[in-house]
Amino acid sequence: MLNYTNTKSIWFERMLDHQNMATSYKAFWLKSIFLEVIENNGQMISFERLIHRMIAEAWYPIVQFKLNFGVQDQLSNVVKYLETNYAIVSDISKSNLLEWMTHDEKLKCDREFNRMVKGLYQMVPYRLINPFFSESTKGMKDQTKNRMITELASQATDVFYRVYSERRCIQLQEDWITYINKNQAILIGWLNHKLTGYLQNKNLSVPNILSKLEPPISRDLSWAKLYWQDAIVRLKLLDLYTNLPYDLVNIEELGAISIDHFVPWSFVLHDELWNLAPTFKHVNSAKGNRLPRLEESLDLFCELQYRVFLTMRSEHNHKKVMEDYLNLGGSLNNRSILLENEPVDQALFIDSLKRTINPLHQIAFNQGYGIWNGYQFYNANATLAAESVKELDIY
Repeated sequence: MLNYTNTKSIWFERMLDHQNMATSYKAFWLKSIFLEVIENNGQMISFERLIHRMIAEAWYPIVQFKLNFGVQDQLSNVVKYLETNYAIVSDISKSNLLEWMTHDEKLKCDREFNRMVKGLYQMVPYRLINPFFSESTKGMKDQTKNRMITELASQATDVFYRVYSERRCIQLQEDWITYINKNQAILIGWLNHKLTGYLQNKNLSVPNILSKLEPPISRDLSWAKLYWQDAIVRLKLLDLYTNLPYDLVNIEELGAISIDHFVPWSFVLHDELWNLAPTFKHVNSAKGNRLPRLEESLDLFCELQYRVFLTMRSEHNHKKVMEDYLNLGGSLNNRSILLENEPVDQALFIDSLKRTINPLHQIAFNQGYGIWNGYQFYNANATLAAESVKELDIY
């Protein structure tokens, strides 16, 4: 939280007052300023640089995590334009995306992109600092208000920054730069909290909004691979999406065994066992960040989960990770289900799993996650082999 005994903290809060945030522009513009100060000690910063920063900051929430920014918000349109018209990988780093936007000659000549960028900086540089002059600008039309804010900011000593419209840049005041550098962690945390509140209102029922503001942290799924390796060997499991055994011939053709998130990780943002299943590496890559067809795979997935759950309870080295199943709630929210000889009704288990997965799948679909159509392709083209399932290459 900001220290509201400090005048600058009060001004920042006014700049991003809830009633002032009809779109995400102000928050991303302010975050871009913070980052320019923190990383480059920026004082004179161009509109273009800040818009590029805004795009880089919004890339992962929009492209990777499919968050909705609202009908009026044009920032998402710019991001989607780049995604559609340029060969940019979805998991590009912020720094590489920023570098590319700064130096790519084709992009510099892209009239549509430049038009969209101009549309973003026509208002936001002025409107962010309008609270400093709200009494003087009340009731003014847009262009008149922009000119008035520019004039008043040029004379004020306490304003956050001054706007130079013709040069298309802003100039931060020295004392504000010092304040940002001194309180950078608190300010970024506060700003992300503001963005989370804004985006949560636009993405009702979507989990973990705060974690979807930044690129995902590298995760270690070695424990899950060991768990499913044991399950494959003990139960001679067939692959969920191809119905093929995990033998040497199929592994050579379809790739090593890897761990799939049934509902994409980028939506749920967790690695809990009840949402995981093994598959071949190439199949997993083909599925990617898409949803499975429930009519083809949900029953199979739930039955697989039930079989493996009953068997793996006897493996003491997997007891801790199996506690994930307690999070399904309902009749499964009882630690006794983890006991080896405790009966667990199949219908209740599958019902609890479906009650969790079905709404997640629907919400993810509504957010823009595509449906994967690759099941039939791999089922028809993979090679059936009869090698021993005990010889596995775990990816």
